[in-house]
Amino acid sequence: MARFTLMKDDALRFGGVEFATFRLREGVDEKTLLEASENVDREFLAHEEGLLGHVLLKGPDGVYATSP
Repeated sequence: MARFTLMKDDALRFGGVEFATFRLREGVDEKTLLEASENVDREFLAHEEGLLGHVLLKGPDGVYATSP
């Protein structure tokens, strides 16, 4: 997953955080999800101006949350 450093100027422009929650589809394992997430980070999100970072979280109930 992406790592980032929050800079003072970025913090002043910070507009909020959005999260989406989901469960894996039947037949999709966590390894596939992590590979897809890393690919999106590398191929798309890393090139988005103003994006401070991306997180992927998993709760104890198997529900995932991602931002952005």
